Amino acid sequence: MIDIIAVQNHHYMHQATQKNTAATPRNVWADGQIKQTKSAPATAFSKDDAWGPAAVADNCRDELPSDTLATVDSGTRRILLSEM
Repeated sequence: MIDIIAVQNHHYMHQATQKNTAATPRNVWADGQIKQTKSAPATAFSKDDAWGPAAVADNCRDELPSDTLATVDSGTRRILLSEM
């Protein structure tokens, strides 16, 4: 796998065997498109699930202080194992 990226990958979730960081970042978003794209997930997923990961995340948003930083596991191990 080859990964062509503008900046070095420091999150290490997905790794490529070959990396090229020579790509130059450029502004490609139209006016307002970044804000619209960032807000899309908030309306794409149900916030009234009674059970499951979405319910846990929604409850945390409601109960934790607004400046709380939280992460959620992407479940990639399970996906990779299901593809084997």
